[in-house]
Amino acid sequence: MNIIEGSLEVKLPTIWADEKAEVGRVREEKRREEKRGEERRGEEKRREERREEKRREERRGEERREEKRREERRSEKRKSQVRRQKMQVREKVAKSHVTAFFQ
Repeated sequence: MNIIEGSLEVKLPTIWADEKAEVGRVREEKRREEKRGEERRGEEKRREERREEKRREERRGEERREEKRREERRSEKRKSQVRRQKMQVREKVAKSHVTAFFQ
């Protein structure tokens, strides 16, 4: 038979008359609430950053589309100028043929 030395004392939650334990619990709860608040603010900040990034990306996309439209307009304008110049050259050639034919 072995004899074990030690205490059989059981630690139970303490309610002190001077309310120190209550103050500790309140302080701990307050810390937990602050931590949750910080986490929520962090999540809100990350969400807002994602929204802002999405807006910037949409603006960049719109700017790219607008630049593409401007380039298409410039291209059409150049094509129109080339067509006009060709027509003028053809008219001059036709005039010179007519003038040469009737002289």
